[in-house]
Amino acid sequence: MFNAFPNEKIIVNRERSSHAYDTLSYFVSKYVAETPLNVVPSLIYGCVVYWISGLNPDRFGEYFLLCGIYLLCDDLLPFMLR
Repeated sequence: MFNAFPNEKIIVNRERSSHAYDTLSYFVSKYVAETPLNVVPSLIYGCVVYWISGLNPDRFGEYFLLCGIYLLCDDLLPFMLR
């Protein structure tokens, strides 16, 4: 995600100068578009690891929810560091 931003910076600056959209709209749309691509494979991997490692089947929902929250926060971190 960090490597993509410098390539997009020229285009974003050009479109912002023509008042196509503002910075918040760009970051929100980028986050919404990229989140499924980053979160879904990690959740699938987490599910496989959970069952292979033999963890408590009664607590799978909590594990899945916490993994999802962690991944959403992890996906937002690069936006906060820009």
